[in-house]
Amino acid sequence: MFQESRQHFTNAAELLTIMDADNASPALDSSYFTTYGHTFWAKEDAKVSGNAWRIDENGALVSVSKGEANSVLCVRVHDYDAPESRFTATDETVKDNESGLMWQKQPVASRTWAEALNYCEEVATSDKFDWRLPNRNELASLINYEKASGATSDFPAIAAKGFWTSTTDISSAANAWTVDFATGSQLRKLQRST
Repeated sequence: MFQESRQHFTNAAELLTIMDADNASPALDSSYFTTYGHTFWAKEDAKVSGNAWRIDENGALVSVSKGEANSVLCVRVHDYDAPESRFTATDETVKDNESGLMWQKQPVASRTWAEALNYCEEVATSDKFDWRLPNRNELASLINYEKASGATSDFPAIAAKGFWTSTTDISSAANAWTVDFATGSQLRKLQRST
């Protein structure tokens, strides 16, 4: 149920929802948005003292000095009746009650990008067979950038390390995007890496 609207300085999760990994420089679609510079501040402090989060021209979330000049986008949101708990866990899965996405509860050992894609396509968890590797924005949605200790997740028992996404790097076919749950950063990584 929607209630009153309000405008505020955009947070990292909100900025990530409008970035298109299929575009670079800017990843923000200029047919809808007027872009002045191609980097945008997010309101949260990064883990490094004196730094804040910024979305770069390729749509990646990076930690940069607060002294740098970056563009700002404000967003207007509606208050709504949020779910009682963000996540609902079973033995094998975790449902995100905000996005509606269902996640495999237990991550598997490190794999290359191709191995990760294949694993997700072949896994059968909780009698479900339609699993896939999440895209960059879906995986980054699990990070709580507003936590005082820096970027961490409220996702049950997630390891503080990097995870592959299905999103490839438009500027280099040899790379794909990862989301780092230790720092909250999104990084390009060689697909043959683990």
